[in-house]
Amino acid sequence: MSKIRNISSITAKTVIDMKALLEEFLLVKEADRLSPRTLKDYRYHIEKFIEFLGLNYPTYQQIRIALLKYLSASSSFSVNSF
Repeated sequence: MSKIRNISSITAKTVIDMKALLEEFLLVKEADRLSPRTLKDYRYHIEKFIEFLGLNYPTYQQIRIALLKYLSASSSFSVNSF
């Protein structure tokens, strides 16, 4: 398992392994005792964002820009996807 990174060490050019980060995030949320349905929903929506991003090893800056576009776009990945 990868070491959890201190958020203050992330710069605009830091490369991030999105799939590994997703698994780490879900593991933390499972330890927080979130329901299986919530974990499934987190996985679904985060995987859709990774698909939208189109990169598994983006920089922090690329994630930031893509997230702004993703959240501002009217798409099938929105809250209305339930």
